[in-house]
Amino acid sequence: MYLKYAIWILRYSLYRFVYGLSGDLKSYIGAPVFPYRLRNRIIVKGSLGLFPNWRIEFQGQGKIYVDGLVRIGQNFHCIVGSDVLLKNGVTLAPDVYISTYETNHRNGHELSVPERPVIQKKVTINEHAFIGKNSLIMPGVTIGRGAVVGANSVVTRDIGEGEIFVSKQK
Repeated sequence: MYLKYAIWILRYSLYRFVYGLSGDLKSYIGAPVFPYRLRNRIIVKGSLGLFPNWRIEFQGQGKIYVDGLVRIGQNFHCIVGSDVLLKNGVTLAPDVYISTYETNHRNGHELSVPERPVIQKKVTINEHAFIGKNSLIMPGVTIGRGAVVGANSVVTRDIGEGEIFVSKQK
């Protein structure tokens, strides 16, 4: 029991140093799969549970802000071009994907991918929201307080406070 706790503290301390994470020992940071440009880009004011196999890529100046108690399931993938705000009580089920960065395929389809215009918009997930397994949150989305996003959903618009959102499955 004590050895397991000591390993947890050692790993968290190492991640804090290597990745420049802010926060306290109330957080759990699982092993990453692909941490890209991570140093000093995740700001934790509270407690973060980030379960193993997470992948976070920073493609712009954005940061991830965790404000309060936030739990993120395994296989979380996030591409950050603009800020991501996760507020108190947010739960992200396993396999959730958040992007604040995308290339504009509508107005640049004749250009090669590196030459296409880039869209970067902030994503905000407010207090006590729940995002279901295998969901995709697109740039510019705000999810309201207490909202629920069902499993396998693609969120392209704002979700209101207390709203339950489920993508239509074909």
